[in-house]
Amino acid sequence: MIKIFTSMVALLLSEICCAQVSPPKNAIQPFGKISQADLTMAICDFEKDANAMVLFDSANIFFDQRYQVVMDVHKRIKIFNNKGTDAANIRIEYNKGASGEMISDIQAETINLNNDKIEMTKIDRKSIYTEIIDKNRQAVVFSFPQVKPGTVIEYQYRWISPRITNIPGWFFQSRIPTRYSQLETTIPTVLNYNKLLWVNQPFVTNTESIKAMANVPSLNHEPYISSMYDNLNRVSFQLARIDGYYGYTTTIADTWEKVGKELVDYSDFGGQMNKKLTNESVIIAKAKLLKTNEEKVAYIFNQVKNALKWNHIDVFYADNGVIDAWDKKTGNSTEINLILYHLLKAAGLNVQPMLVSTRPHGKINPAYPNYYQFNRAVVFMPVDSSRNWVLDATNKNNCYKQTPEEVLNGFGLCMRVGEQKSELIYLQETTPARQEVIISLVEIIKYQPVIR
Repeated sequence: MIKIFTSMVALLLSEICCAQVSPPKNAIQPFGKISQADLTMAICDFEKDANAMVLFDSANIFFDQRYQVVMDVHKRIKIFNNKGTDAANIRIEYNKGASGEMISDIQAETINLNNDKIEMTKIDRKSIYTEIIDKNRQAVVFSFPQVKPGTVIEYQYRWISPRITNIPGWFFQSRIPTRYSQLETTIPTVLNYNKLLWVNQPFVTNTESIKAMANVPSLNHEPYISSMYDNLNRVSFQLARIDGYYGYTTTIADTWEKVGKELVDYSDFGGQMNKKLTNESVIIAKAKLLKTNEEKVAYIFNQVKNALKWNHIDVFYADNGVIDAWDKKTGNSTEINLILYHLLKAAGLNVQPMLVSTRPHGKINPAYPNYYQFNRAVVFMPVDSSRNWVLDATNKNNCYKQTPEEVLNGFGLCMRVGEQKSELIYLQETTPARQEVIISLVEIIKYQPVIR
């Protein structure tokens, strides 16, 4: 059964009431300045089996004269053994296309102690390169040289966004333990943001402008944990109000209705729904000849699932477009499922596009209307008064009438295009799923005992 929530009341905790201890001394050091103790450190004192640890991870968020959001990040990591050297491979993703984000002023260096002498090796800028993920997303990628057990690596960079609604969230926790993590914010008084906190340990500094944690344990993927993201200590921001002059106030907080409308109007989402596909008329005509709606759904679903290959990219928008995906027989999850939606709709079926967040991507926060919380489109189809189908043609093993496990992750945003309405729907699957495995024995090896 799927419960439809047309209205919700969310309780946001703006602060965590807990005992506060003093932050460690000299927790953050200037770039290039390091203590002898950090260089000679052999283990993490609060997680002794760690292969590496974050010595400190700090960010300072402020607004420049053009009211761009600026974040300066400085991070330092200690490598304890060969298994920890993976921490020296850095990847910083950002959204250049839709959000206009930029990364600049990158500095990075490897620090080693050789014969009691500190040696610093700066990374050549030529070894820092930009990876194009898709037309919106890019990543800065680089690796530190001369990394070995005992090495300390550090880097810093500046992140800029022209959108005041786009203050980045901050993670106090990661896959390796963190000795100290701090976020400092300087926000103009005219801008009012909701702070959304997910924390399970006390802050060592907890003021309006600075929040910091110390001795944060690592968090690695464990069985039955649906998402690392959902379990990390973190804070995010939502612009709620702009206070202008003479008492004029503008409320910014979006609604899911508004988010849905923007998506339907977005060229890389709603603009892809009615694109005419090569030879689509053949599939549509065959579907219309079938007697029942279920037969039509099964036929079109299998046609799309078998014809298209998912490129294992999950984003809420079409990258190269549905026409390109259909012609090349490969595409991201949203392109594949928007093709499925288009063909089902053209065959006369009552279907709606829906956005979901897969389990690895994390649960959405219903109190935070924003399409960046989603990473995949699916197709929502009411069957009768008690049943709905959520169709996802990305996986060759998916069935049209069984909601895939990875999208059973809380809410989906259903856009009722014809009615110009959008609503959050809580996704559940009460019908047990059964998977049959058929093994074909092609060769029998007989064991012949040896008699002595």
